[in-house]
Amino acid sequence: MSKKTKAKKDAERKERYRIQKHHDRIERQAATKRVGNVPVVPKSVFSDEDHVFWMAHGVNYLLSDWTTGVWTPMFPPIYEGATVPVERMAEALVAKFSGAQGDWPDDGKAALAWLATTREIVYIYAAEAERRLKAKGASDARERARAPHDSTVWEVLNKIRERMSARKASDAK
Repeated sequence: MSKKTKAKKDAERKERYRIQKHHDRIERQAATKRVGNVPVVPKSVFSDEDHVFWMAHGVNYLLSDWTTGVWTPMFPPIYEGATVPVERMAEALVAKFSGAQGDWPDDGKAALAWLATTREIVYIYAAEAERRLKAKGASDARERARAPHDSTVWEVLNKIRERMSARKASDAK
């Protein structure tokens, strides 16, 4: 076998090995329900309906006034079983805050940021709200977490607003 043929076969073997290694990595990620460093939430755990509900639910909490306890939901029909598509939620937010002079208010920014979050992040907040309700002794934590103006859920979702305010303060420095 000539050196040229041997070099060509070695290159082909190395390429097959590289491709196989890539396929093995993808299979391992699928087996562990991870894509890169992000865990994947299966739809059997957090359905599309749950995801869309929590998007609207989060906007309702973020646009309500946490400090005074005034509940002003933007999408109240979700509590009666209606579904609001995420695109319509975004359009409603833009329509509400686009006429604002200058910069959007922090509540509007937090609500828009919430709509831009991934399914996995939304699930983390929903699961945390349910976990805290269970810790307080609620036997129906899932239903209570989905109810309007629950103080525990409000507290969990208010963390988003606090984080944005902290980020805004650090960016201003």
